[in-house]
Amino acid sequence: SHTMSRLLWDASRKVFDNRLAVGANFTGGRWRGAVGKFIGRITPTAFYPMLAGVPNVEQAVLMVSQWLVTESGGFCLVGGGSQCQFGLPAVVSFDPAFQD
Repeated sequence: SHTMSRLLWDASRKVFDNRLAVGANFTGGRWRGAVGKFIGRITPTAFYPMLAGVPNVEQAVLMVSQWLVTESGGFCLVGGGSQCQFGLPAVVSFDPAFQD
């Protein structure tokens, strides 16, 4: 879980993120070139590490408070409003792909 947290935690956005892997060049514990950069799109897979118990308490609290319990987070699971009508969508509600 330490490796997953080290490689996938995006501290600037307070969420686990996927990384580009096509033609991945991961050597010496580092990603080389553009490959390995965060994809920058918050999807339900960002929360899969929580199911595996990967995040520490601080990370879990940050993810839940920023992404799951506020309408502005885009994954609103409590409350109501137009952004919450679908539960956990494939992407956050403010992503241009949300309407697809």
